Amino acid sequence: MNIAAHIEQEILLLNQELHTLVTLKGYELTHSEVVNKSTELDQLIICAMNSQSKRFQNMQAS
Repeated sequence: MNIAAHIEQEILLLNQELHTLVTLKGYELTHSEVVNKSTELDQLIICAMNSQSKRFQNMQAS
């Protein structure tokens, strides 16, 4: 599995975990677990965006 696919899988997993915390467990959006999970998801999304940007720049340079 390449890095992009791995990051995508991690994003999907974190999204499911976040959904579980809010909808099934009923946690408020300000609950510490929700905030931590959301922050982790944000960081992975930024990582994926940076990776995509680097690939695009490399394609343009070639």
